[in-house]
Amino acid sequence: MKCSTLVPFSFALALVPLVGCGSSSTAQRYDDVVATRQHDYDIEPEGEVLAMCGLDNSRSYFAYDSSALSADDQALLGDVGRCLTSGRLQGRSILVTGYTDQEGTKNYNLELGLARSRAVATELAARGVPQTRIYLRSRGEDRAKGDSNAGRALDRKVELRVLARN
Repeated sequence: MKCSTLVPFSFALALVPLVGCGSSSTAQRYDDVVATRQHDYDIEPEGEVLAMCGLDNSRSYFAYDSSALSADDQALLGDVGRCLTSGRLQGRSILVTGYTDQEGTKNYNLELGLARSRAVATELAARGVPQTRIYLRSRGEDRAKGDSNAGRALDRKVELRVLARN
């Protein structure tokens, strides 16, 4: 079973110590949410956010063992926030997925991935995106591919995807 949790952002702050695959009354497995909404929701590719917001394809990554956003990250999220509040993605919800490298335990990496998602969600909320439209999940190290320092650095990221009505 894959451990992947989707949490509405407004509830995520109350779930600070979300550990492993433990269940919570407000947390739901992402796959379960998609399965129950498969007829009226679609997950668009990450590139859709960039294309619809008119952004370039630049990426940034988190420092080792960190969930801190850089000034460049904050600027990019400001652009995404404007797109979600008054641009082409106005009224749409966003899925924020945190990833880590393979260093550390599985549970620690799930928590760190969620902390990265939460940092992005907090910045988007500060930019006016309603918390009820921001969903968080952590994949931790599940999709980590790096086997060198440079490769592991590319695994420390957050992806933004649009949840869109069909």
